[in-house]
Amino acid sequence: MDIIFYDLEVFKYDWTVTFKSLRTGEYWFYHNDNNSVRKFMQRKNIILCGFNSKMYDDYILLAILVGADNYTLKKLNDWIIQEKKLPWEFPFLQGHWKNFDSFDLRDDLYMGLSLKVIEGNLGMNIEESSIPFDIDRPLTDEEIEEIRMYNKADVDATERLFHERKSNYLKPKVDVGRLIGLYDTDSLKMTNAKLTAQILSAEKIPRDDERNYVAPKVIDWGRIPKVIRDFYSRMYDSSISDDELFKGKVYNPETKKYEKPKQIFTDKKGNKTHMYYSGKLTIFQPDMDYVYAWGGVHAGIPKYIEESTDDRIILLWDVNSLYPSVMIQYDFLSRNVPNPEEFKEIYDVRMKAKAEGNKSVSDSRKLILNTTYGAMLNKYNDLYDPLMGRSVCITGQLVMTDLLFGLTSECESFKPLNFNTDGILFSLDRNELDKANEIAKEWENRTRLGLGEDRIKKIVQKDVNNYCMLLENGKVVTTGGMVGNYGGGNINNNSLVVVHNALVNYLLYDKPVENTINEETDILNFQMIARTGGTYLKTYHTINGERVEVQKVNRVYATKDIKYGTIHKFKIDKNGTKRYDKIANLPEHCIIDNRNELSIKDIDKDFYIQLAKKRVKQFIGKVK
Repeated sequence: MDIIFYDLEVFKYDWTVTFKSLRTGEYWFYHNDNNSVRKFMQRKNIILCGFNSKMYDDYILLAILVGADNYTLKKLNDWIIQEKKLPWEFPFLQGHWKNFDSFDLRDDLYMGLSLKVIEGNLGMNIEESSIPFDIDRPLTDEEIEEIRMYNKADVDATERLFHERKSNYLKPKVDVGRLIGLYDTDSLKMTNAKLTAQILSAEKIPRDDERNYVAPKVIDWGRIPKVIRDFYSRMYDSSISDDELFKGKVYNPETKKYEKPKQIFTDKKGNKTHMYYSGKLTIFQPDMDYVYAWGGVHAGIPKYIEESTDDRIILLWDVNSLYPSVMIQYDFLSRNVPNPEEFKEIYDVRMKAKAEGNKSVSDSRKLILNTTYGAMLNKYNDLYDPLMGRSVCITGQLVMTDLLFGLTSECESFKPLNFNTDGILFSLDRNELDKANEIAKEWENRTRLGLGEDRIKKIVQKDVNNYCMLLENGKVVTTGGMVGNYGGGNINNNSLVVVHNALVNYLLYDKPVENTINEETDILNFQMIARTGGTYLKTYHTINGERVEVQKVNRVYATKDIKYGTIHKFKIDKNGTKRYDKIANLPEHCIIDNRNELSIKDIDKDFYIQLAKKRVKQFIGKVK
């Protein structure tokens, strides 16, 4: 079977479609020619691959195949894009069904991630066509040629994305489908959640018992602080609405609006002890605050540094496959699954394959295991079972809290550094390590959950969501928007890699940020992919004091050339006020390079040095 990448453009008087073969690399370009497209689509053994095509390109192509003229295609285009209506409800398409196979590389990616942003993250040319889509005349030959090149760039980008996602996303999906005899084409059409529901033979059943949580008997309630027990007990109070319980929203009949009141509790001395706000419980502690919510728990000491010593050890204990394990051990799998034993078999096969280094089998089973929990909370999925979904998450928080406070009460030197739903990062004196291991072993036996361990040489933490660690085996682990691109970004985010590298090198190895930044020779590691969201109408770059309209996604670098200003996004508020909002985190002087024409000498390295130093201060309060 040949995979055909494709992209369409629709104007008032013109439409174009470009196809590209994965097998041969050949391109086909059609303009206002229904018959030729229809003939092309009669090829055997092909499947189309697009980006964000499931809700747009597929239906534009279907309309072309069944004879739509330019006027009808433009109406369909506007129906989907401007009016945001479902394409299959368009009157012209009634009674017509897709007779071709296709899949969408947009599936299971972050919301709001466009192909142009991905192209930018991959270092590709991201210059857009200069032809406006609302042009009110037929295109000239020169404009059609420009569209041809623009289409070609997009199908090339789609192919690049296909290769990026092939081994870690597409292959496991195909392997999963083969477990139940699905054609590869059928597996590729589905999201991970839909495929997982089919693998588990789930059938949706309406339920209204989301708040009937029953905690497993294995939990040691004596270790769980009363304030946490009280927080979760609120779900049994029928006088508290779902909105108030889960979101902290209370309806005010006077204002006819929902409000989010804070309930702050104090001790006898007037010190704040805990707070209810936005459906969350915050427990105030001297080192760090613990935040419990219906979707998870987290805590982290801000601006914290620690290194292991001969007397003190730093450990990360996390539960192996926490959510799948909780589903299996406590029968919290979606009740829509007729045979829960199949889920356990999938888990067992995955663990065995992982231990044996069989990546193909491990990855395919991992897809099912990691997708099931989210699908249980997706009301559009056949696995939807909110009680079981809530039960999994709440139980994960409670068993980890059980372990946390067990260690706190029995190990005098125990110090938690970072805590979340599936792991505890902590330090303690080495002479108490045996005692901590005994507590962990008892907890594992009682809860039937297994702990993994990493030994940490150094931890530097800005907050619960931003930290970097050097493990004893030499591996560097980074989490968060300030350090997560250390060593290189990915298709989701590939901005300011050099700053991430400089920050981590300084925090973990004491390497001056100037050294990392001045030594860098790859200009793409300095790029910032700046994008304007869909709520804004236009984007402007200030050049010589004048606002010049530019495209909505741009590759940006800091520059010393003061004729270049920063970039603003433009919209008109409901009251008619025009707004020019600066795109966050961009330099005051920046230059756009969407065609990759600049070199290192064109950028202002001082900007990146100062930004890295600013972030060092945010992590640890000062730069040495």
